Amino acid sequence: MSKKTLVKPQPPLCTPKPKAVTAMANPLVETSFRMPPSELKLLVFVCSLIHEEDEFYTYGFTVDQAAQALGRKFDRDHMRFYDDLKEWSKSILTRVVCLPGFTYYEGDAPKTMYTHFFDSFAYVEGQGRVEVTLKDWLKPYLLGLKSEFTRIAVRDFALLQSFYGLKLFMLLHQYRKIGRRTFTLPELRFSLGVEKDEYPEWGEFDRRVIKAAINDLRRADLLVVEPILHKRGRKVHEVEFKFYKPGAVERDATPSPEEQKKAKLI
Repeated sequence: MSKKTLVKPQPPLCTPKPKAVTAMANPLVETSFRMPPSELKLLVFVCSLIHEEDEFYTYGFTVDQAAQALGRKFDRDHMRFYDDLKEWSKSILTRVVCLPGFTYYEGDAPKTMYTHFFDSFAYVEGQGRVEVTLKDWLKPYLLGLKSEFTRIAVRDFALLQSFYGLKLFMLLHQYRKIGRRTFTLPELRFSLGVEKDEYPEWGEFDRRVIKAAINDLRRADLLVVEPILHKRGRKVHEVEFKFYKPGAVERDATPSPEEQKKAKLI
């Protein structure tokens, strides 16, 4: 029987060493999606396989490399982690990301696009190796980044246990040299992947999302975060986050618009 060929040819295989720090364009960090923390860590780990290329490859990695990056002990419980990795990769293929104002080519009319992060995960039988392909729309957000991107230390990421903690860490890390960031409430809900009808009352949103994320960052000893509420009448209009690394001196100065713009270019 002849081998069947894929309708869409796969990019050439590349098996790079994972980087300790990866980078994502800020609009990708800020956009809306939701997934379990294990899947978000897997996404960041796959991004750490990207180096200086101009096109995507089919990225290959070992299960042991993934275990180390995700903070798991592959040598002690390898079959369980292997099974977990398979489940995460199957479910992450279904996760939807929302991209408002998306344009792939210059001059295109902006559109709101709903899509996925990955084309495929393939497990090489008997070799403990995985091959993964990313969606093409991610190229402007992951390749050739010169400005307006966020660096993420994969090891730090592995310390966090909740999706909201992971996502808030990414959002605040953009402004790490300033130590403050302000969101309108709709912006914050969107960037954290909270639907419009989910936790509609501030108290529930604060308890289940904001406080949960801040506690996760504190337990991981990554950031000390203080939320400051700005209200219009009785309703919360904006949330300002003051943050600093444990042991660092907190900044009191409010950043100027110029400082905020520079922070997004780091």
